[in-house]
Amino acid sequence: MKRTKRGDLNLPRCLTVEKAEGLHKDLTAASEDGGDLIFLGDKVEAVDVAGLQLLAATRASARACGKPFAIDRPSRALIEAARLTGLGDLFESKGPEESR
Repeated sequence: MKRTKRGDLNLPRCLTVEKAEGLHKDLTAASEDGGDLIFLGDKVEAVDVAGLQLLAATRASARACGKPFAIDRPSRALIEAARLTGLGDLFESKGPEESR
């Protein structure tokens, strides 16, 4: 997962259990690189509970460290999956500083 010129991170097209191990590694690396955790979700086409759990865990970790976390421009698939699982709040505030 590479950062854009603005420092955002593009979420992959597939956030499913089949991709969970690789996604976990990417999210861990992004959490440790010192930048804000601002993700772009417009390319996500497939998402399941495993993918959402990883995002929720990343958000919890970011909040515990006082780092901003946000998912900007979520795709329809991402919004619907989060709504169905009760994780619609993944798209709310970025963190203590409300950065950007």
